[in-house]
Amino acid sequence: MKVFRRKMSNDTLSPTYYFRVMIAGKVIQQSTGEHDKRAAEKWARDHVDGLRGETQVEVLAAKVKTMISGGNDMKLADAWPKFLELAGGEKTTDKHRRQKQGCWDDFCAYLTAEHPSVTKVQGVTPEIAQEYIRRLRQTGKFEKTITFHHRYKRRNPSYESNIHNLSVRTCNFYLTALKQVFSVLGESLKMETSAFGKIKAEKQRESDTIMREAFTADHVALMEDKADEFIRGLVIVGLGTGLREGDICTLRWREVSLETGFVTRATRKTGKRIRVPMSKQLHEYLSGLPRDGEYVLPEHAAMYENNPYGVTYRFKLFLEKTCALDTTRQVKGRDRRVSVLDVHSLRHTFCWQCLKRGIPPVIVQGWLGHEDLKMTEHYSKHLEDIDSRQYRNRIPQLTAGGDAAESLTIDIAAEVQPVNTDADKLAQIHAAVSGKRGKLADTIRAILAEG
Repeated sequence: MKVFRRKMSNDTLSPTYYFRVMIAGKVIQQSTGEHDKRAAEKWARDHVDGLRGETQVEVLAAKVKTMISGGNDMKLADAWPKFLELAGGEKTTDKHRRQKQGCWDDFCAYLTAEHPSVTKVQGVTPEIAQEYIRRLRQTGKFEKTITFHHRYKRRNPSYESNIHNLSVRTCNFYLTALKQVFSVLGESLKMETSAFGKIKAEKQRESDTIMREAFTADHVALMEDKADEFIRGLVIVGLGTGLREGDICTLRWREVSLETGFVTRATRKTGKRIRVPMSKQLHEYLSGLPRDGEYVLPEHAAMYENNPYGVTYRFKLFLEKTCALDTTRQVKGRDRRVSVLDVHSLRHTFCWQCLKRGIPPVIVQGWLGHEDLKMTEHYSKHLEDIDSRQYRNRIPQLTAGGDAAESLTIDIAAEVQPVNTDADKLAQIHAAVSGKRGKLADTIRAILAEG
């Protein structure tokens, strides 16, 4: 019997071989589950011969279903552990894996409430999948009760979420996660189609997204003036390397070479190996830290490993309560305000400053570990926004009554005097970071006053 590898949506061939046959007027096309062609041909012959004598469509459908699943149905309760087992080679972080499990748990909660008769993976139809995604886009998550573990108080409090409008990006994440689960399980169960396979992701409009903001020189000065040692470590390492939050917190001494002046590690998110040169200020800061353990920032590492959101919360609390900064923005059509200033903003600031100083984007891409150069170039938007705000007050006021005529006659170019840019100020601030805390605030104020 002829077998073939099916062309997939990404123009690659399926890893397993398929067979196609017509029996009792019904076309059957199914994966053999075999990666070797000869083994696939033998599997097809062994299984198809038992179907040829059947004439009743209902009986044939039952036999085909049994043949497809290998005689084994999979309960929804067993699906997630099986998925993790089969997708064991996938490169992802624990945080990302928990987010995917949240998508699966929400879908199972929906099935329990709306389709209680569906208890097995094979029972999920494309119609049910389409119905769930449509509901997700219209009213948000099905499970509105949010329960979390409070490690320090040793309890599991919960509350009712009032979020009804999810972003297009979040809905697409749910869809992608469920597609992956059903694709991996479907290959194992030899399911002919995936319930979520034909549902298309929504196109994300620019108005639906809001970009994280970079810290300005004034922000950095404020943080350095008010930061405790915990926050100071995040700020200096983050601004000096552009590492993500998890990579900052779990940076190990064996990944830091004070002799060569490089930080070298595989990122937690993608596993991509990066090599970032240390500035003089970062080198001096790291040289002054004790090396009595595995981690550069041991307190951060302990908190991140036990509760990744604890570091995020502590930094956000510092920005909002201690520095009085507005860290969120309201987005049209969204119930919840969106975070724009957080630990990840340190990474944006590092990239923005590198690009502003003329470092080629491809070099910055290598330091940040971006898979796509477009992501690095996307950060250049900070150049437009922050630098434009710097000169906003120098625009002539042409509607100020009697002063308007005079404003029209002045030589604008002659009036604008050279000033220290945010980049120049930030460079000087970095140079002051390694000094004593008592002198740091005065030094920063003096730098900012020069403009």
